[in-house]
Amino acid sequence: EPWNVDVALLRGGRFGTTIFVPEPDFDARKEIFEGILGSKPVADDVAVEELVRITDGFTGADVMTMCEKATDYALKDYFKTKELRKITRADFEKASVEITTFVKPWYKKACEAIVSLKLEEQFGKVLEQDVVNAGAKVKVFEVP
Repeated sequence: EPWNVDVALLRGGRFGTTIFVPEPDFDARKEIFEGILGSKPVADDVAVEELVRITDGFTGADVMTMCEKATDYALKDYFKTKELRKITRADFEKASVEITTFVKPWYKKACEAIVSLKLEEQFGKVLEQDVVNAGAKVKVFEVP
């Protein structure tokens, strides 16, 4: 969490620039899925575009976790039945309900911390955006 970094490290010549990296957009998540699933045995009923749509707000790590969990379901079935099968849409559906992304709660926590610690200048310009977490609007900070 950037607001917990010692200010001595944030001065010029050290780590003087804070860069906000948002969660991947549709196209980036699509590339992540394609990269991860490219070498895996995926069934014909798995549509990458659909996976990308249901993972809006996920980080790259969340997408990776979802793919790993879906793969684990196919492997567990193999160990039970000794029959190989591809990773199916049902595997991804089960995996998707097990994953909770931390992005929106983190935005809320980050914005509250930045405001309460009066670090707006250090963390850039405040942009009013409708980032919704449980119905609460939060401010998102953009580093110029």
